[in-house]
Amino acid sequence: MCSGSTTHVQSSKLLTGGGQGTLSRKYKELIALGVAFTTQCPYCMEVLTNNVRETGASDPEIAEVVLVAAALRAGGAITHSTHAFNGA
Repeated sequence: MCSGSTTHVQSSKLLTGGGQGTLSRKYKELIALGVAFTTQCPYCMEVLTNNVRETGASDPEIAEVVLVAAALRAGGAITHSTHAFNGA
């Protein structure tokens, strides 16, 4: 479980590479935010939302990340719901 500590903020920025690599920092931060929504970590969401905003991400971009994360979570629930009908 993570916490909203300074160490977490620093490690978050280290993991997203500060823009190094093929993906820009903005897209790495958006991906990380989507993961935070799927893991439902409130501290991660807070830190990563601030990081994403620092990169200039717009509200529509953040909203799209939320919708993608929600679709992924719902997809798992739908897929795993078939276990309720095994052996029925």
